[in-house]
Amino acid sequence: MPLAGLTLAAAAHAENQYSISLGGGFAPRYPGSNQYRGIVAPGLSAKFGKGFFIDSREGAGYRLDLPHGAFVSAAVSYDPGRADENRFDLPGSDYLKGMGRIPGSVLIGVRAGVTLLDAAELSVTVDTPVTHTSRGVSGHVDLAVPVFKTAQHEIVVTGSVHAGTGRYTQTFYGVTDAQSMTSRFRPYSTSGGIDSATVSVAWNWNLSRHWSVLATGGVTRLLGRYGDSPIVQSRSNYYGMAGATYKF
Repeated sequence: MPLAGLTLAAAAHAENQYSISLGGGFAPRYPGSNQYRGIVAPGLSAKFGKGFFIDSREGAGYRLDLPHGAFVSAAVSYDPGRADENRFDLPGSDYLKGMGRIPGSVLIGVRAGVTLLDAAELSVTVDTPVTHTSRGVSGHVDLAVPVFKTAQHEIVVTGSVHAGTGRYTQTFYGVTDAQSMTSRFRPYSTSGGIDSATVSVAWNWNLSRHWSVLATGGVTRLLGRYGDSPIVQSRSNYYGMAGATYKF
């Protein structure tokens, strides 16, 4: 699952709300790596009363709220792909030397969801590339459940399942014959399916009307034949981030 989305942004509960944030943390160098890299995550969020939004995590798009707690949204965002060397600004590792660069892609994300019991949120997201389309289509199902909430504090536990088409899983977990000739890995082919599951916990602390602090951490487990890929060093990956947000 791409980690470019792990920036910090405030949720909007009022019309025309703007916020900026700055956070930092750690994440695996790529899904399946046993090495980690530091991440600096500046964030910007602008959410407008008509449903339009610009967000460093979700992209730029539109959300339509429907009756009974349902909603749909569509947004344009960017995924940076993967390098075959250690980079501070990109996922990737020297361990992948010879695998080549997976180019970044502009994505159109379509999301639909519903609020359950006035608290939990169940959603389905499909991300389709509009540039470098050979990377394939991916998506995820998320269930976010608030387990503790007061006027200042909220703790949310989220479970996610991620899947991809055959093109997607071959791009991120497979090894072609050509890549095998230039890298340390044997050829490996995959087909589409559910490639990973994630459990995360997020804590938001509202310090004042303008300032809040967010901390989040989680674990992702690669599943089945995707975890058996020769590029995978560890089936389990961990991440953590913390930062501060200022609402205007």
